[in-house]
Amino acid sequence: MTTRSKTSRPRPHTAVNGSTIKEGFGKAMTDYSQIAEFNRQAIDAILESTNIAAKGIESLNSEAVAFSKQSVEDSMAAAKAALTAKSIQELFEIQSDFAKSAFDSYLGQMNRVADLVAETTKEAVAPLNERFNALRGVAERA
Repeated sequence: MTTRSKTSRPRPHTAVNGSTIKEGFGKAMTDYSQIAEFNRQAIDAILESTNIAAKGIESLNSEAVAFSKQSVEDSMAAAKAALTAKSIQELFEIQSDFAKSAFDSYLGQMNRVADLVAETTKEAVAPLNERFNALRGVAERA
């Protein structure tokens, strides 16, 4: 164990003076401003993404309503046609044609919905992806 003499003082590792404190405070304020701006941009990106997703959901809802309306109209037309059938054979043909067209319509609707979901997802994620890339750039520079 080493002992210090009573006359020696501990040496400071760095000299601290008014200008050093001022420089440090200035850098801290600049860093804080950059962080605050980054956070503001991140919130803007979240809001933009949310708005895009809401519009996509609205489009999906419109598609569902339109499809349901068309499906009911097609079902009513098929029912009316079935009531006018002159024979069992004709009734089976009407029913078969309706089932085939309903199935094709359903598959077409599912493809439209899948495309709409994929497009909406891509558009809604874009602002968030941009902010993530900006964060990655900041992290790489640090």
